[in-house]
Amino acid sequence: MPNDSYVHIHELRQHFTIVARFSDWQRWKLKFPLFALVLIYPIYKFFGAGEEFVRAFGHGDLLLFSALVLIELSVEVTHINHELRSDTPYKLEGLIENAKFFGLILIFIYGSMKFMMDKQDTLIHVAALKARAFCVFSLAVTFLSLAFSIFAFWITLSHVVGSKK
Repeated sequence: MPNDSYVHIHELRQHFTIVARFSDWQRWKLKFPLFALVLIYPIYKFFGAGEEFVRAFGHGDLLLFSALVLIELSVEVTHINHELRSDTPYKLEGLIENAKFFGLILIFIYGSMKFMMDKQDTLIHVAALKARAFCVFSLAVTFLSLAFSIFAFWITLSHVVGSKK
């Protein structure tokens, strides 16, 4: 009997440690960057540097961040499920497995965007329009990958917590 309660306490401790690590990862790698991105544009606009914002994010560097978020999402959810001997929620199983693939595609898109931005356009307004389009695309993909990751983490956590009750 004492061994049985020890095993149960050990499983609970392991469960809460993983959930805490998972929540910490989500807070610092997903929610904080999302919050920072939402604040950056109004700050740029307030100081009259809207074009600087486009130049800063027009090269698609946020696509690399999005790719890393999606790849790490897949790895972390798989690791958590393996640690807790749980399964990925059925609704997300295919998406979580393909998150690595989507991350790799984003890396190739980033390379293409970088190549197109480095190619000098003779018309300045065409280069500015291209930078603005790439900036909007990068931000949209980043917000979507962050939102999907937050959603997937919460679904996974609720599934793991629900299965341990």
